Amino acid sequence: MTWFITWRMKRTTPGIRASAASRVSAPVVLTVLLVTAGCTSTASRVTTTYYNISGMSGAELDKEIAAKGPMKGHALASAEIRLVPVSVEYEKGERSCRFHRARFRVDANVTLPRWRQQIASRDRELRSAWNFISTYARKHEQEHIRIAEKYARKAEEDLMAIPPKPDCDRLEAAAERTLKRNRTAHDREQNAFDAREQKRLAKLFE
Repeated sequence: MTWFITWRMKRTTPGIRASAASRVSAPVVLTVLLVTAGCTSTASRVTTTYYNISGMSGAELDKEIAAKGPMKGHALASAEIRLVPVSVEYEKGERSCRFHRARFRVDANVTLPRWRQQIASRDRELRSAWNFISTYARKHEQEHIRIAEKYARKAEEDLMAIPPKPDCDRLEAAAERTLKRNRTAHDREQNAFDAREQKRLAKLFE
């Protein structure tokens, strides 16, 4: 799943004004994988990539973002997030099957812009606006990752809470239902965060 923020800057009088809107992509299916992994670390794996933009005005930066930004230029920044089953194992008895271990981690790739002329620009308003925007974009995507980490831990707890089933096929079916509910709650919280932020930013730039 990729979470991203769209942001467009435009020249106004007397300075720079930014308008923001956040959107999320359609959810992807998280399937249950029964694995035994050598490395069972649940620490999040986050990588950050940058795309360079150039310009000496808000309009020029906006044009560069549209040409080079993630989501085919429709976003300023993005975070591609996956909940990865590190080790999900079950124990099969003579008449029952239950989960023995459930560990997940978050893999995320954050994409952020880098303005080449940020230091050289003499436009204080533009530099100030960019500092705010770029800092906000990083924190925004970090919060999406934090929310995902919360639900990675919840997925572990939910799977371990499933009572033993007569056979492992029924256990896997119960796990799929459990993870589907987890994913729905996760998407709801991510969307609620974006909705709150959109309202907050709209008030800032009224």
